[in-house]
Amino acid sequence: MSDMNIDEALAQAKGYENTDDYEKAVILYDKAFEHFKEIKDKDNAVYCIGKNIRILKRESEFYRAANRERTFGDFYIAISDFLNAARHFSRAGAAYVSVSAFSEAAGAYGRAGDMFFELKGEFYVEAAKHYKLSTICFINAKGRQSVDYRRVFDKALNAYEKAREIKFIDRKEYLLYLSNFYADVQEALARNGFYREERELYIKKMDYIRLGNKITKGEKWKYISMTIWKYMCLYGESSLLWMGWIFAHMMVFSVLYHHMKLVIVNGAPLSFMESIFFSVNVFATLGFGSYELVSDTARFVVAADVLSGYFMMAMLITVFTRKLTR
Repeated sequence: MSDMNIDEALAQAKGYENTDDYEKAVILYDKAFEHFKEIKDKDNAVYCIGKNIRILKRESEFYRAANRERTFGDFYIAISDFLNAARHFSRAGAAYVSVSAFSEAAGAYGRAGDMFFELKGEFYVEAAKHYKLSTICFINAKGRQSVDYRRVFDKALNAYEKAREIKFIDRKEYLLYLSNFYADVQEALARNGFYREERELYIKKMDYIRLGNKITKGEKWKYISMTIWKYMCLYGESSLLWMGWIFAHMMVFSVLYHHMKLVIVNGAPLSFMESIFFSVNVFATLGFGSYELVSDTARFVVAADVLSGYFMMAMLITVFTRKLTR
């Protein structure tokens, strides 16, 4: 295009902007953008594609506007302006999400993350944020098909690690970022039916929350309680592990009843097998029958057995309920 032709094209495009022929304005601005890009006139190229995006968004053409934002991003990459490139890829991702084009959104957010990662330093956290958005979009795009999000998922973890290495974030912030990251991805997995993967991320998330409590003043008791919860039932995820602890609970009390001779039946202390049967009776609150408690110590031990048994049974129901509600 000659200078006169480009001026005429811009004038015509401006005239078409607020009419029913807005499509003509889009075409003319596209041509003008290509012309200014070719002659390396950055300011006018940016002006043309910016006008184009505003027109398309005003007309609710978000998918096409997102495509223009990606073009904008590629333009800025060509002139090594990674910050503006990242911003436009991010906007492209948001526009794609608004029309549920999740595959395209995942790609755009991933490109934004790559650009922020190239900038390094304080931008590592922004990179991780966009990799997280890309991960969630990949999960939403795949529905109930095979999950293909690990690449950007690992990039997000790497970006958080880089931010911690340069001390842009401290250990407490690092653990908080990771727990929030795992929580958001876990929610997306659960929403799309990927329950096995969701379970893995739930356990990881709880680990980071637990470690965060360990280094937070006044929260050590939460760290201790969560550690117990982890090793008892993997934060409510392992019913088999909890049932193992129930079995151990009954065996411990069986040993106490037998060796301390706390209970008699028909005038004689219980044998070990009878002690096991008595412990199961107490745990299930079925009643003692002909069993007799020989002392206050015996009554105290049985009371402890009953109360702890109630708690363990309630937790077992909670663990099963969590699995069933999925």
